Amino acid sequence: MIRPSRVTVSPLSRTAPVLHCACDGGEVVSVETASGRIVACVPIAGSPDVVFFNPRRERLYVAIAEPGVLQSIDTAAGRLLETIPTGRGARRSASMRSVSTCTP
Repeated sequence: MIRPSRVTVSPLSRTAPVLHCACDGGEVVSVETASGRIVACVPIAGSPDVVFFNPRRERLYVAIAEPGVLQSIDTAAGRLLETIPTGRGARRSASMRSVSTCTP
């Protein structure tokens, strides 16, 4: 059974807001909120721990502790873009609007 685990919304999609449900069964299901229509199903590497949406890039990021990856999904195209190794058990993520410099 696939259960929704983590949820985020992309409010600025082209037609209507889209609800992105990262499911314990290893899949992201994207649903157009106005119609209830499933617009994408994207397989992911495992059960999600954290999801966040970057509206400027139209990207959904999913942190998955086992096997220890961060996956990037193009929400406009409905496809997996990349898988970045993070280390097993990494369960948290952070996002910042912009970072131009980092000084100690």
